[in-house]
Amino acid sequence: MKSKVEVVQSIIRIVLQIQRGKAKVGTAFEAYDTDHLWELGEELRAFRTFTLGNEDAIQEIHSLCSSHLVQFQPMLLKRAESARRAFATQAEYLRFVKGVSYGKLREALPVFDPDFIREQGVKPEDLELLRSHLAGETYQEVLGRIRTIKEKYDPEGVAIDYDRLWEDTESAIQSLSGAIAENNRTAIDEFRSRFSPQFITRSRMLMAAMNDEESFQRLTKDLPARFGHDVSPEAAGLQGEIGRVIHTLSVLRSGSPARRDVFRERLGRMMLGELSTLMKACGSDEEMQRHVRGRQAIQRLKVPQA
Repeated sequence: MKSKVEVVQSIIRIVLQIQRGKAKVGTAFEAYDTDHLWELGEELRAFRTFTLGNEDAIQEIHSLCSSHLVQFQPMLLKRAESARRAFATQAEYLRFVKGVSYGKLREALPVFDPDFIREQGVKPEDLELLRSHLAGETYQEVLGRIRTIKEKYDPEGVAIDYDRLWEDTESAIQSLSGAIAENNRTAIDEFRSRFSPQFITRSRMLMAAMNDEESFQRLTKDLPARFGHDVSPEAAGLQGEIGRVIHTLSVLRSGSPARRDVFRERLGRMMLGELSTLMKACGSDEEMQRHVRGRQAIQRLKVPQA
């Protein structure tokens, strides 16, 4: 069995292979080497055996890689986990991904997610038809085929793309924490113009309700039945990111306890709690000042005393 240090070294090696020395954003994604994504997911599984809580693993790995001057977006790790989840063996994954760009793979993985297949009852022949066209068709043509499958099996839009949910939550956290740290009044004022105090309060109640089933039963009874259903998931920027998170939680509200358990495993409670805290902090100057003072106190406690 590898040590934690050896696992981290393997993760760094694989990330560099995937990136091929390319930048971590924009069209450089299309140059990524998809062959190694499953292997990265396997190493992430190994790394999680060394962490006290699964929710800490992604950020810890990202921090460790950064300390070795290896930069990438944390979402790459989530995609790797999805690839590992969707395919039982590396050989099966490599057959699937042969000739498929990272961009097309990224869009297709949610459809091949075992949770989506099981919950929506996707037929193997439809998945095989999509698989057979991934390499030979354009990105837009592949998007059309994926859209057809989602319209067929998820016409009400109740299936959850957990990777996108994680990405939206992480991005919203970064945007809000950055606005607070920099005292960016333009970003803060825009947030307040987009999200009313009532919406923030109800959103935080819905987030807290997802902590466990006891909280769910206790907190959702005080929320309007359709809160979050009418939020537009197509808006741009922070508004869209928060909107998609809240819309997803509203869908889960009408789902089964087992489905909410899957959500807790895939996204985790910590990220949702952090987003809730930051939304409250950005809601008013008083809350933001209280939040800043609290964070400063925590940082002072972390600094070793001379």
